Amino acid sequence: MEPLEIARVEQAVAGTGWEVVDGQLVVRYATGSFVAGVRLVELVAGAAEAANHHPDVTLTYPWVELRLLTHEVDALTSADVDLALELTELVREHGVEVATGE
Repeated sequence: MEPLEIARVEQAVAGTGWEVVDGQLVVRYATGSFVAGVRLVELVAGAAEAANHHPDVTLTYPWVELRLLTHEVDALTSADVDLALELTELVREHGVEVATGE
């Protein structure tokens, strides 16, 4: 798996809420409650397992943060972009919004 240029990653995820932070793709979703956060993590886990690519997850009240990086190459790759875009659609389908101003 080949590393992608940061500019290419940023262009691919523009408008989704994902940002490149310290070389990782990061997004924070506002869940409003711990239980809703757990449900979101379960959705993410299913998609991640199917893709065989797993984000780092921080679950707290009232948000869930996801971080993607291809650890094998210690860089962002198409696997990270693909999963970020898939998770964006999945989360939107369930009515969860990107956290803002936190």
